Amino acid sequence: SVDVGFTFNPTISLNLSGDLIINNLTPGTASDSNIIDVTVATNASQGYNLLTTVGVKGGTSSLVNSSNNSYTFTNLSTTPGTVSSLANFTDDTWGYSYSVDNGTNWISGSTGSTASGYAGLPLDNNNNAEERGNGGIALISTTNPADNRTIKFKIGAKASTEQASGTYTNTVNFYAVANPEPLTLRASYAAAGKTKLNGYYKLQDMNNSICENVEIVDEDSQMQVIDTRDNKVYWIAKLKDGHCWMTQNLDLNLSSNVTLTHADTDLGWGNDTATQSWTPDYSTIISDNGQISGYSGSSTSPRSVDPGDYYYAGYDGENLLPYTSVNYLTTTNEDYFKTTPYAINGTHGHVGNYYNWSAAVASNDTSGYTTGYSDMSNNPQNSICPAGWRLPTITNNSPNGRNAGSKDEFTRLAYLYSGHDGAGGMTAGDSTGMEATPLYFVRSGRYHYSVVDSGTDSEYLSSVMRGNYYIYIYESSSGRMTPGDANGGRNFAYPLRCLAR
Repeated sequence: SVDVGFTFNPTISLNLSGDLIINNLTPGTASDSNIIDVTVATNASQGYNLLTTVGVKGGTSSLVNSSNNSYTFTNLSTTPGTVSSLANFTDDTWGYSYSVDNGTNWISGSTGSTASGYAGLPLDNNNNAEERGNGGIALISTTNPADNRTIKFKIGAKASTEQASGTYTNTVNFYAVANPEPLTLRASYAAAGKTKLNGYYKLQDMNNSICENVEIVDEDSQMQVIDTRDNKVYWIAKLKDGHCWMTQNLDLNLSSNVTLTHADTDLGWGNDTATQSWTPDYSTIISDNGQISGYSGSSTSPRSVDPGDYYYAGYDGENLLPYTSVNYLTTTNEDYFKTTPYAINGTHGHVGNYYNWSAAVASNDTSGYTTGYSDMSNNPQNSICPAGWRLPTITNNSPNGRNAGSKDEFTRLAYLYSGHDGAGGMTAGDSTGMEATPLYFVRSGRYHYSVVDSGTDSEYLSSVMRGNYYIYIYESSSGRMTPGDANGGRNFAYPLRCLAR
């Protein structure tokens, strides 16, 4: 896969139909100027802002007598602020009003305020071209490129009986500013100066800044990246929780002859900075029929299984498959799993590998781990995720699981995408949002001597222990979700997803 594209710069135009002039202003009364049309047109995909200011940098916002600078009309932005009609102007003041409906209603304020009347304009602060309009009044703010409108604009003023006759002038500035394109994941990688491998940006180059700078989420942010450890390609996306997640199961085969390092793997990136490398005691067992002999039930040794390249049908764009346990991943169960990607899920639906918890946290012996969710800092800080990524966390159905910044990260996703908060009241179908785009969680079940509960259960590892023999997992079973408080045996093997650190 190679990124192919070109940059199409937006165009924007701003047209004014004339000058603003008040003729024959009578002392002691207020009058309007003529009306001018201000027209904006753009092809910018994110729309534009139309702003206005008065004067020039270091100048004045008053209307000044061209013959005698001691005589001025004070801008309403100084005093008294906003007035509802010409009749409410105080002596020697001026202000603006505009209409977005061809003169039916005249507005004071900014961006379509319903308040009628007049308001004052702020003094222009244009230090340079890029800052022009900063701090100005936004007459129109739209993200719709087709919203090319003409507004009508006028000023009003009132002269006192003491005001000197003559011509009073200043400059009203209009700025049409195209809104920038929101930053995508791909653009954020590029802006960070990252390079590609085989046409893909690298999983291992992800960092906080790359993810945080991305301005769009879900389907619009997803992209494929490459794992430098084996050159396998994965889908990732920035999700509504603010994290960047792998939206495809990890498919890394472990080998007792290959050492994983801090440079390519999630080793030494957390609190456990001493663990910079890891060589598994056991290689991944490879099969092509979903039933594997020789898998150890050890809960403390790193065991993993590659069932072969199977893809889950999952979501067809409108519905999920009925929940039916097919147990084995074989071509005889092609309603659920097959060896070529389905049109809707595509490679998102790849089953990937199964890992017991010891393998997932990159440890040859986890017998000493007994810490649970109450003190996550003492849980394993390492994993077999790529460098820059980590395993998700789960708490014990924390009441704050739905909140931003929650450590109950699976529950947070469940709440955002299915409205499920990890508490009671679950009903069949709760998990629909978890299996559909953009999450694509797979009903691949778990592995213990054979594949179990594929077709019915989505079960995913976390980094958090529940006790000597159990870990917390995300689980959905027949449509019922248990994002927190679900526990699995540490000797069972499960799929896993990683999220960016």
